[in-house]
Amino acid sequence: MLCRDATFRCRLENLSMDGALVTIRGADITGLHTGDTCLLRLYHEIEGRYITVMAQIAHHAFSIVGLSFLSLDAETKKSLEAIMEREKLKSPDMDHNVQSHSSYRNAERYSL
Repeated sequence: MLCRDATFRCRLENLSMDGALVTIRGADITGLHTGDTCLLRLYHEIEGRYITVMAQIAHHAFSIVGLSFLSLDAETKKSLEAIMEREKLKSPDMDHNVQSHSSYRNAERYSL
């Protein structure tokens, strides 16, 4: 994620057509503010390429940042749908009341 001229390594925790929840790794996010505009780069495994999405920080606490996507074009929407569908197929069966896991199991794959 690129925000305020700084690059943050992060793990994607949740993804929807409206936004994403990411965990920032090994960085101080005190300089981030609600309303800041950022670029989130996601790896699209199916297409073997990165997609970049413009987003606005909706909220943040500790190392967690909630992002709202801004003006997605048709190609980006299609890519996000494919990523979400693939991750839904990979998600383990679980009790819907338990939300303590990341639906994105590849913890080593970080966005920039």
